[in-house]
Amino acid sequence: MAINSPITRQLIATSRVGKAKKKEESVDITHRFHNYRSVPSRHVTSLDSLRGIGVIIVILYHMGYEHFSNAWFEISLFFAMSGFVITKTTVESYERNHHFDVLKFWSKRVSRLLPALLLMLVVVVLSQKLPFRRNDGVQFQREANDLFYAAVFLTNYNLVYKQPDNYFDEFSPPSITRHLWTLSIEEQYYIIWPLVVWCLTNIFGADIASNHSNAERRYNHSNSVKRFLQTIFLMDVCIMIFSYYSSLWSIENTGMTAAYYSTWCRMGDIAAGGSAYSFARLVPMISSRWYREVKNRNIQPLTTGERVFLEAMVALLLLTVICVPMIRRPTDELLELYFHKLRLVISMLSLVPVFHSIQESEPLPKWAIASKIFRLRFLSFLGTFSYGVYLVHWPVIVSFGASRKDRAPSNDGNMVTNALLFILTILMGYISFVYYEVPLMKIARASTPWKTVIAGLLAVLTTVAVILITTMNLPPIVAFENEHNLEDKPVDERYTPVFFHDMAADGWSSIFRKNVLDGKTRHSGKDFDMNDFEEIQKYYTKETKDAKASVIITCDMNDSPCNHPDLWINNTYWIWLDSPLICGPIKNRTKITLRTCDSIVTVREHTFRFEPQAVPTLDPTTSEFAEVVLLTLFVSIDDLVDYTMNRRSVFNAKKRYQELLHMSELQKRTICKQIRLTVLGESIAEKIGSFWKDYIDYDMPASNVSNASLCPEVTNLAFAAHSSLAHYLCLSTDEVHSHQFCSQPSLVSQTVLTSCLDTKPDAVVIHDQYWAFKRQSANPNQIVLPSLFDKILAFNMMISDALQNEVSSIYYLTKSPLPGVLGVSLDPGYTTELELFQQMADTLACSKRNDEGHGIRVVLIDWARLICPNISDLGTVCKTSVHGFKQILPDGVHPVGDSGEWLSRQILAIIMADMAMLLSDRVSWDEAIAIPVNRHLLQLAPPDNQPRLQDFTAHAFHLPNHHDTILPSTRRHSTPTPKTPTPPQRTAPLRSYYIDTSESTPRDLTPMISWCESYGVQRNALEFASTSNFNGGHPGIQSQDMSAYASQDLPAGTPVLFVPRSLFLSSYTIKHEEFGASSLLAAEEYLTKLREPLPLFYLYVKVLYEYSLGEQSPYYEYLNSLPRHYDTGTSMTPTCYECLPPLAGTYAKNERVRYINYRTVAQTVGWLDSSVKEDRDVSKWVFNVVSTRSWEVPDGSGERVIVPMADMFNHHYDPEVAISYDEEGNCIAYTIKDVSAGSPLRISYGFDANPSALFAKYGFVDTSAPATFWKYMDIIPSTELCSIGLSYSRMLFYPSGDISPEIFDVLLYLILGEKRGRQEQKVFYDACLNGDDETKMAYLNQYYYEIYGRIKTHVDKFLGDLQELEGKAIRVDKETHPRIGMIREHNDFVRGIFLRVKENVDAVVAQAA
Repeated sequence: MAINSPITRQLIATSRVGKAKKKEESVDITHRFHNYRSVPSRHVTSLDSLRGIGVIIVILYHMGYEHFSNAWFEISLFFAMSGFVITKTTVESYERNHHFDVLKFWSKRVSRLLPALLLMLVVVVLSQKLPFRRNDGVQFQREANDLFYAAVFLTNYNLVYKQPDNYFDEFSPPSITRHLWTLSIEEQYYIIWPLVVWCLTNIFGADIASNHSNAERRYNHSNSVKRFLQTIFLMDVCIMIFSYYSSLWSIENTGMTAAYYSTWCRMGDIAAGGSAYSFARLVPMISSRWYREVKNRNIQPLTTGERVFLEAMVALLLLTVICVPMIRRPTDELLELYFHKLRLVISMLSLVPVFHSIQESEPLPKWAIASKIFRLRFLSFLGTFSYGVYLVHWPVIVSFGASRKDRAPSNDGNMVTNALLFILTILMGYISFVYYEVPLMKIARASTPWKTVIAGLLAVLTTVAVILITTMNLPPIVAFENEHNLEDKPVDERYTPVFFHDMAADGWSSIFRKNVLDGKTRHSGKDFDMNDFEEIQKYYTKETKDAKASVIITCDMNDSPCNHPDLWINNTYWIWLDSPLICGPIKNRTKITLRTCDSIVTVREHTFRFEPQAVPTLDPTTSEFAEVVLLTLFVSIDDLVDYTMNRRSVFNAKKRYQELLHMSELQKRTICKQIRLTVLGESIAEKIGSFWKDYIDYDMPASNVSNASLCPEVTNLAFAAHSSLAHYLCLSTDEVHSHQFCSQPSLVSQTVLTSCLDTKPDAVVIHDQYWAFKRQSANPNQIVLPSLFDKILAFNMMISDALQNEVSSIYYLTKSPLPGVLGVSLDPGYTTELELFQQMADTLACSKRNDEGHGIRVVLIDWARLICPNISDLGTVCKTSVHGFKQILPDGVHPVGDSGEWLSRQILAIIMADMAMLLSDRVSWDEAIAIPVNRHLLQLAPPDNQPRLQDFTAHAFHLPNHHDTILPSTRRHSTPTPKTPTPPQRTAPLRSYYIDTSESTPRDLTPMISWCESYGVQRNALEFASTSNFNGGHPGIQSQDMSAYASQDLPAGTPVLFVPRSLFLSSYTIKHEEFGASSLLAAEEYLTKLREPLPLFYLYVKVLYEYSLGEQSPYYEYLNSLPRHYDTGTSMTPTCYECLPPLAGTYAKNERVRYINYRTVAQTVGWLDSSVKEDRDVSKWVFNVVSTRSWEVPDGSGERVIVPMADMFNHHYDPEVAISYDEEGNCIAYTIKDVSAGSPLRISYGFDANPSALFAKYGFVDTSAPATFWKYMDIIPSTELCSIGLSYSRMLFYPSGDISPEIFDVLLYLILGEKRGRQEQKVFYDACLNGDDETKMAYLNQYYYEIYGRIKTHVDKFLGDLQELEGKAIRVDKETHPRIGMIREHNDFVRGIFLRVKENVDAVVAQAA
C-alpha cells in the first residue's frame, strides 16, 4: 500500500492543515525549501495500479480459475515493489532530515498495517462461535495456532515448521491465514531494515549538513548521500546473492515449502526492489528526470526513441503481470524454472515504475497504451485500498467459496457465487479503508511516534489474548497413538541406522528390518556383504550420510573394521554377534578381526542366547517367535552401545515385545471399522508394509474417527529377496506341477501359504516382481517359475486360497522401474509384467455374478506409473525427479525416505478408497477418497494429481479353477446382427481387455474373413496374402502387412467386393442412431473450438466403446485383425519430429495434436469406460485405426465410414480398384482396368503429389508417387499466387528431375514484383490466366537463369538440411524411437528426387556461368 498515494494524502491531510499553516509562518521559506524540496518525494502512480491489477489476479487465482493458475509466479515482483517503496521512503527521509527516525518509521507501519490485520484475526476467531461454522476436530484447533502466529508476524515460520502447509496442495484443507505469509515476511523486514538504515545514517550523517548546499539540491547528491545509496545498493546485492543461493540450498535440503515460505529465501526479492531504487537514484540520467520539478526547464524533453524504450518497458511489465499467471505448465516444472532462472528477472521489473513516472512527466503520446492503462483511475483507486481487500479475500473464499482444491468453478452456480464473493471482498476492503483504517491513521499521525508504537504492541497483545481466550475450551487436536505410548518422553528424531549381516536363519533378516527396526533405525538399502569393502564403500557411506550414529551387527567377517578407518562415521559401533540361534554354528574368529580400535570404531563382542522355553506361548516355527528373539537382541544391543540408538525406536521395540508376549491377554480397543490388509511379496512390498505399519503405529489419528469409519490394520508378511506368489504353486495336488522348492518348506513358504488362514484379511496386497521374471535368478530364494502355465496356476491357487478364507479383494502392485531405467528409457519388464497379468486375467476372468460363485476382485494398482507417470509412453524418459522429490527412489529400486513414505501413503489411500466403494455401492470415488483416514493420509502426503489417484487402478472379477488345470478361455464366435448396445454403465475391466494392442501382437485375419462373410460380405476373385515385415529397420517390432490380389484374370469393371451398409462403422449412424445426438454435445463443443473434424471423432468414440466390450463386441473379430504397429505421425516421438523435414514434421505433429485433442475431449464422454479412454496405448491405437482406415463418403454429406475388408486395399497412385456405393449405400469395389491373375488390387488414398502427407497420416513411404512437393512454401500466399499455382499439389518435382511449370510461374511472379513493380507483375498474372503463352515466354526468357538460380539455392539448402537430419537420425536409438527407420526411408526417397532435380538445375546454371 502506498502511504503517500494521492487519495491517502487527501484523506489524512485535513487533520494537519492547521498545524502546517502555523509552522510555515514561522519558518524561513528558503530554509523550508532546502529541507523539504531538495529531494522531492515523487509518488509512483503505477505502483497503485499494479496493486489493483495484482489483487484482482490473486482473488481469481484463489477462486480457482485455471487461466490464472500460476499467479504465484509473480510474488517476487510484489515483494520487490515493497522493497522499492520502503527503501525510497527511508532514503528520502534521511535526505530531508539529515537523520533517520526509526520510531517514526515504525509508527507509520503500525498505523497502516496493524488495524486491518488485527481486526481480521479477531473476526475470524470469533466466527468460530457462529452457527454456520463447524469444527471437525482439527480445523478450529489449527486456526487457533495459525491466528496466533499471524498476530505475531510469524505465519511463514508456522507454515514451514509448526504446521507444514504446502501452498500448491489442492487436496488438504488450507490454512485460513495462509495468505498472510507474505505480510509476515514484510513485517519482519520492516522491523530489521530501519535498524540497518539507522546504523548507516550514523555512519554517513556527520558531514551531510556541511556538504549539502543549495547548489546540490534536487537531484545532485552530496557525497554522504551518494555513499549512502552506494552502500545500500551493495548491501542489497549481497542479500540477493545470499537469498537466491539459500533458496536453492533449501530446495535441496529442506524441500520446496521451506524455500517458498522462508524469510531468508524471500529477502532477495525485497532486496531486489531496494537495489532497483538505489540504481535509479545513482544513475544521473534516470534520477534527474525522475526527481525533476515540473517548472524546471533545464532538462530537455524526451526524444521519440527514449519514449519508445520507456513504453516498451512499461508494456513488458504490464504483460508480465497479466500474462505470466496464464502460463499453462505443471507447477513442479514452473517452480524449478522460477527458482533457478526467472525469479531475479521478475524482481528487477520493479525498476519499471520509475520509467513510467518519467514517461508520464510529459504529456503521453496517443500510442502509449500501456502507460495510459497504468493511469486508469479505477485501478489506482483499487490499489489504494488493496491491502484490506487482500486481507479479507482469503478467509471469505475459504469460508464461503470454492478454493483451489475445487478448481475451477465452471458451472453457472459457482460463477455467480464467485462474482458475489468478489464484489463482497472489494466492498469490505473499501469500507474498512475509508471508515476504519484512515481514521486510525489520522489519529496516529497526530500522535507522537512512540505512543503509536506502544499502542500497536498493546493491540497485538490484546488480539493474542482474544485468540487464546476464545479457543481455550476447544478439545485437543487429533491425538496420535504414539503420543500416548511414549508416556511423555521427548521425541527422538536422530537417524541411527542398524545393519545386520550374515543372519543364518531363513527370513529372519527381513523380520528384523520390517518389524524390529522403524523409520529412524531402518536403513534404506540392502544388507550388503560386509566382506566386500568396495560394496561397503558404495552403500554404507550412502546410507549413513545423514546419520548421527550407526550400529553394524555381523556374525562373521574375514577382516577387521580397524583396517579401514576411512569408511566409518563418528559413533559407529561394530557388534560381533555370537548366537547359534541367529548366526548358526559358531565360526572361528581370528584375533585380528576381534581387535578393538575405539578411536575409529567401537568394537564389541556380544554373546546372545535365547531359549524357546522362555516364550512357551509361541511356536518356534512362527514369525512371531522370530520377532520376539530379534526384539530381545535389539534391546540388549542398545545397552551394549551405550544407548546410542534412537530412543523412540527402542521404546517401540519394548512395547512390541510386551504385545507379543501377552497377545492373548491384550485387548485392543478399536474405534473404527478395521480393514485388515495382509502384505505379501519381496523387499519392495516389505518396505511398503513397513511404512504402513509406521503410519498406523505412530501417525494414524486415534480420536477423530467414528465407529462407522474405516481404518487399516496391516500385517506385513513380505520377505526381502524372496518370492511369494511362486509358493502358492505348492498348494496344487497334481504332482505334475510340483517343484523342488515345494519339498523344502521354509519359514517364508509356511508364512505365505498360511497367510490368509492366520491373518483373516479383508484384502491381500502383493508386490512380487519375481512372478513376471523369465530367467531364474542366482539367488535360490528368488523363485522364478519357468512357464506361463505355472505362473497362471500359482495366481489361480492364491485366488482359491483367498476365497476359502473369505478375502474380498486382491491388490496386485506392478513392479518398480529398474535402476537403469529411471532417467534413461522405458522398462521392458514393466510391459512384460502387464502382458503376463493380462494373460492371467483373460484365463481366470469371470462375471461378478458367476453361476459358480461370486468371484474375487483382483485390482491392478500401477505402482510403476506412480513412480514414473509417463512410463507407458513409448520413447519417453522416466525422470528421477517427480512429485516434488529430487530422487523418487533414492536407491533406484526401493521406496525409502520421504519419497517412499509419500508413495506408500498414496497406495494406502487408493486401497482404502477402493475398499470403501466395495463396502457400499452408493459411495463414489470422491466420497471414498475423502473418508477420515484418507483425508489424514493425503494431508500428510498431498497428491499432485499427476496423474490422478483413481487412474492407477483397474478391476476385474476372477474365479479360480478348482481342478488344478488352467483351461484357456474360449471365445464366443457367434455372429450377431450388427448393432450397438446401450453405452455401458459397469465396472471397468482390466487394461488391454481382450484385444492385445501391444505392437508385437500379430494380426488375426482368418476369423475376420469368416466374420465378414457371415454378415453378407461377398468376394469375387479377391484374396489376401500376409507378409511379415520388420518396420522401419526396427527388428523388435513385427507387424503383418496384408496385400489384396486377384486370384484370376479380371476385366475392367468387374466387382471384386461387396460390403453391406449394415456392417459399416458410420459417423452419421454413430451420432444420430447409436449414441444419440445429445450424448456428445460437450465433446462437440470442445472440438468445434479446436477446429477438429467431428465425424472422425464419432468413429474414435465408437471404436473405443467396442474395444471396451472385448469379446462381447460384435466387431471383436474385425478389431482383432487390425495392425498393432503404426508408423504414423501419431506414433512418433518428439525426437522423430526433429529428424523430419519441416513440412513432413508439421504433418506428423498435426496428426499427434489431433490425437491428443481427441483423447482429451473423450474424457468428457461420461458413459465411456474410464479405464479405456484414459489408457494412452489403447487410445493411440484406436486413433490410428480410425485415422488410417476411414474415408469420407463422396456425397457431400461429410459422413465418414470404416468399411471392414474394403479398408484392406493398399495404396497406389495408379490404382486397379475404385470404391463406389449403390443406391442403398452398400459398398462395391470394382476394377478400373484389366487385371491379370496374381496382380495386386489397390486403391488410391489421395496425396499423389505429396508423399510426405501420406507418410504422416498412414505411416508408409509411397515410392510409387509420380511427384513430390518441392518443399518450399516460405511465401506469403495471395489470391493471385494461388491462382497461378501456389499449392502443395501443383508445385512439384518429378522423379525424372523435371520441374512443374507452376514453380516457374510462381517464382517469376515474385521476381517481377521485386524488380519491375506491380504493373509488370499484373501483366504477367493476366497472361497466366488468359493463356497468353507468348507474354509468359517473353518474361521467362528474360529471367530464365535467375529462376534456375533460385531453384538451385533452394535445392542445395534443402539437401544440406537433409544431410543434417540424417546425421541426427543415425544417432537416435532405434529401441527408444522405433519409427526412425521409416523416417530415414522417407528422407532418402525425397533426397533421391531432389538429387535428380539438382543434376538438371546445375546443368542450366552452368550454362549461365
